[in-house]
Amino acid sequence: MTKLWILLPLSLFLTNCTDGEKTFTEEEIQQAQEDLSNKATCYQFEDENTPIANESDEESYSSTWCYYNNEDNSETYIFNGDGSQLDGALFAILKRGAEGSLTEIIHGSWLSGVLSFHRAGPNSPNPLPVPLKVEDINIDQPQSHVNFSLEISENFLQLDNAAKEEVEEQPDPTKNLYYLVEGEYEENLEEESQPWVGWYWPFGSLTQNSSSPLRIFDRFIAAITGDEGQSSSWEDQNRPADEVGGHCNGWAAASILYPEPTHENYSPELEQDVSERTMKALLSVSSFCVHWAFYGKRFYNSSPAEEQSDINPALFHKVLLYYLKQLKKPVAMDYFPDYWVDNTVISGYKFNIEKIDDDSEYNYKVVAELKTHEYVQQDISGIAPVKTRTYSYLLSVDEDGLIEDGVWTSTNPDFLWVPLAARDCGRQNPYVTKQLVERMVYKIPMDSEDPGQDPGQDPGQDPGQDPGQ
Repeated sequence: MTKLWILLPLSLFLTNCTDGEKTFTEEEIQQAQEDLSNKATCYQFEDENTPIANESDEESYSSTWCYYNNEDNSETYIFNGDGSQLDGALFAILKRGAEGSLTEIIHGSWLSGVLSFHRAGPNSPNPLPVPLKVEDINIDQPQSHVNFSLEISENFLQLDNAAKEEVEEQPDPTKNLYYLVEGEYEENLEEESQPWVGWYWPFGSLTQNSSSPLRIFDRFIAAITGDEGQSSSWEDQNRPADEVGGHCNGWAAASILYPEPTHENYSPELEQDVSERTMKALLSVSSFCVHWAFYGKRFYNSSPAEEQSDINPALFHKVLLYYLKQLKKPVAMDYFPDYWVDNTVISGYKFNIEKIDDDSEYNYKVVAELKTHEYVQQDISGIAPVKTRTYSYLLSVDEDGLIEDGVWTSTNPDFLWVPLAARDCGRQNPYVTKQLVERMVYKIPMDSEDPGQDPGQDPGQDPGQDPGQ
């Protein structure tokens, strides 16, 4: 597993940097800047789906993604261009064969503060939130201008080198992950990779009294900036206690992306200990918005009735295989098939696969027992409480025996999603930035002179303005 790279925006300096980090000459960086500026094409994408509860299909989240082909077109780079630096979990290299067909995708992934690089085959679920082919992008998609600074160009070279040098070993070519064979199969993540105990923090619960998480955070902000913290007043105004909702998606994302705070942390700025409970709450608030890989289509009140049967079981099965078995990373899930959203986290499965011998359209019957984790209001450390959820479905395979299609024979979940990296989507509390929370929780130095500004925010934007307004 790749150790953490300090050049990335998710600045969890919790592991040492990769030994022997490659450096590049000024000429190489300038050439990369010229190539990216002249050849990379960037697009503004609107997310159609979100794991955030109480959202309507009229809400939208935009992000900028860039596509760049190398000289011989054997590699296509796809990366996010929103911030002042590139993030390894939002960076992928698509490799193509002699005839231009996709052979593999090398991409980064954050888990508990550590970045690793992995190989996805051509039959794997798309690990990115955007299309892998430019031709699959909506032709009306507006292009977005990205200023490829020397810093971003150097980031690009470093990530390109890291992805190729640190990627996991090639999988056994004789064992395709998506080749279906009857039998019983079980996969469970190691304890350190399972989601930690946390709470969904319903609206109104973060500001109830002076010892509430956001009240403490505002005092922390006042101590380091000299200005009064604004997070509590924003929360009270925008997420009052009489409004139904919470931060279950924030807990799910934080418990996957960040290592668990397991003990009190003394804050010299506050001259007091900060509890594990408070730190987890702040991580959940700052992770309310993340980049995500989304599988299925969210069901809204306005959605047609037939969409309640989404996600397709074939995609459902492949996502669990890819992330739990290959990447060893949890997967988040909304288990309600209708418009209600409640996020849980999957860390294991047990598949019972039975071959169907008749002439049915579907070749296999699957019973899937999922090890899911739920949020709970307990001030303890460790793995989040487990609940087994069971689903059943039929799968068909193609002529090569690979998973192709499916149909549910039980109630189905609505969608699966995997948190990739933090972002500003305009729905989170704008005063609880990940940089400030990481400083408070993990003692990470600020990498911005303005501690009140999210590094992903437009430098010209007033940091006190709610981006969602």
